[in-house]
Amino acid sequence: MKLFTTDDEEELDTLFKNVEESCKLVQQEKQIQSDKKKSKALKFPKLFHIDDEQLYIKTNLDGIAILKEDAVPIIGSEKKENNNNNFTLKGSNKLAQSSQQSQESQSSQQLQPTKLSKKEKQKLRESTTGPGWFDMPKPELTPEIKRDLQVIKLRNVLDPKRFYKKDNSKNIPKYFQVGTIIEGPTDFYASRLPRKERKKTIVDELMADDKAKKYYKRKFLEIQETKQSGGKKYYKNLRNKRNPEWKK
Repeated sequence: MKLFTTDDEEELDTLFKNVEESCKLVQQEKQIQSDKKKSKALKFPKLFHIDDEQLYIKTNLDGIAILKEDAVPIIGSEKKENNNNNFTLKGSNKLAQSSQQSQESQSSQQLQPTKLSKKEKQKLRESTTGPGWFDMPKPELTPEIKRDLQVIKLRNVLDPKRFYKKDNSKNIPKYFQVGTIIEGPTDFYASRLPRKERKKTIVDELMADDKAKKYYKRKFLEIQETKQSGGKKYYKNLRNKRNPEWKK
C-alpha cells in the first residue's frame, strides 16, 4: 500500500481545478457557436441611415425636441431671417413666378382667335357649302373624278331605255361627295352587280361592258355622218354611189 502525502493531494487538487476550467471553456465555446448559428438563421432587414441634417426636428442639450426654423416655417414668428438660404429661396420663387406668368401669357395668346383678312374669310366660306348643306367640304378634282362627273352629265346617251332629265349646266359642280352603294338584304341577286363587274370608277364599269361599247360605237358613227353631211367627202361618197360599178 502506497501512502499519499500532503504534496500529492495538493497536486491532485490543482489537476481537478484545471480540468474543470477547461470543461467550462469548452462549454462556453459551444454556446458561442450555437448563438452564432442562430443569429445567421435570423436575418433582420437593414434600416436606412438618416442624417440629422435631413430631419425636421433637432434635440437640445436638455434632450427636448425642437423644430428647425430653416426647414419648417413657424406661424407667428416675427424674427427677421437674414440668412443666405432665405435669399436664394426668394430668388428662386421670383424665377418660378416669372416662368409661370410667361407660360400663362403664351397660353392666353394661343387661345385668343387670330384676326383673318377678307381673302382668308372668303376661302373659309368657299371651302364648305355652309350649315344649310351640313358643311359639305369641297373635294379636290382629280382627272378620274372629272371623267365620272362628265359621264354623269351625259347619262341620257348611255342607256336608250332610260329617261333622265336634261342637265343644261355647263360647269362641273364644286361641292359633291363620292360613295359606294351597298346592297341591302331585301335586294334580289339579279339586281346586284357581281364582283367581276364592279370597278373603281364609273368609266371603268362602262368600258368593261361589251354591249355598251357596241352601242356607243354605233351612235358615234351616226353622229359623225350627220355632222360630215354637206362636206367634200360626203359629196364624193354620193358620186361614187351614183356611178355604176364598171366606171368605178
